Amino acid sequence: MAATMATMAVLNTKCLNLNSPKNKPSSIPKPTSLLSMQNLPKGLIMKTLSNPLEISSSTSSLAGTAIAGAIFSTLSACDPAFAAQQIAELAEGADNRGTALLLPLIPAIAWVLYNILQPALNQINRMRETKGVIIGLGGLGAAGLMAMAPPQASAGEIAAIADAASDNRGQLLLFVVVPAILWVLYNILQPALNQINRMRIRPGYTSYDAYIQRQLNKTLNPKLRQIWTTRDWDRKVHVFSSFFNDLKQKRLLSNQSKALCIGARVGQEVEALRQVGVSDSVGIDLVPCPPLVVEGDFHHQPFDDESFDFEFSNVFDHALFPDKFVGEIERTLKPGGVCVLHVAVFRRSDKYSANDLYSVKPLVRLFKRFEMVHVRKVDGFGLDTEVAFRKNKKTVIQRS
Repeated sequence: MAATMATMAVLNTKCLNLNSPKNKPSSIPKPTSLLSMQNLPKGLIMKTLSNPLEISSSTSSLAGTAIAGAIFSTLSACDPAFAAQQIAELAEGADNRGTALLLPLIPAIAWVLYNILQPALNQINRMRETKGVIIGLGGLGAAGLMAMAPPQASAGEIAAIADAASDNRGQLLLFVVVPAILWVLYNILQPALNQINRMRIRPGYTSYDAYIQRQLNKTLNPKLRQIWTTRDWDRKVHVFSSFFNDLKQKRLLSNQSKALCIGARVGQEVEALRQVGVSDSVGIDLVPCPPLVVEGDFHHQPFDDESFDFEFSNVFDHALFPDKFVGEIERTLKPGGVCVLHVAVFRRSDKYSANDLYSVKPLVRLFKRFEMVHVRKVDGFGLDTEVAFRKNKKTVIQRS
């Protein structure tokens, strides 16, 4: 800091007072370059002509640092638009003033790149806490320079940069600003990318009994049950039948399969299975609906191990404990058996749902002892994705 102030003191005072009202002429000629070597003391100018090999590395480094400090100090005291013009002249010049100007920027730029690239190779989350502020400050600095200038001057400089095809001012600006923009985009998009890979359990349940009671509020709703068993019955049975016929064509279901429908409510999917030829079919739900649906909690299925060849459910979003939901399917499904789920990925489920999916990746992680054999988009009563898993033939059975 002391060296910079000393350098400022020896600069041409007229240059440092360009903004003073006393020095403003009636007609403003083209300003003399603030960065001209003639404006710097001779003691700070590097020897260049007679014998450059005599210059030691320490002297060169000191002179370069002093020159850069003087340049930045002079620019900070001048009109911002005029300072930008001087930087542009540096880019056009044939001498080494541009190099001297960029010399103190190189460590900062290297630090910016380090903060972006190093966490991508190692620990990306730690960068957000420890080093990301450096890039943010760089971006704020660039924005601050533009904000200091009058609106007309700032707009003019931006337009000049955009139109300058013969120089590299636009590249220099982008080189400083782009890392900051990338960092901002990373912090905006990373949570969204993380969200895609996980599943959200909805809050608000104080106990398992409270969760069960909320599910019963829907299942026992007399108006809904009236709709399910009357005007909705034929339509839903027809749609479910088309789904199951397609699964039969893909050899994921056969007439000989012993099938279970999880969360079947009044049994529309069970009836559909029987109509397409899968006669050994039954459903479970918190509220029984004989003869198609028996009472049962899908977190604790009331069946023996390896009882079914095929299990279907369109209520995965109602599972408060998805791992237990999948664990019971794994327990009661035979080796080589198939589980098909209809889930909501591209739209949100209803208000009674207990979890939210944003991709099928969380399902793949849950079905650890299964292979995903089929996935497609469907239109299944508010659910948009059909996923099929086949249980591995050799697995260790563990009851949840």
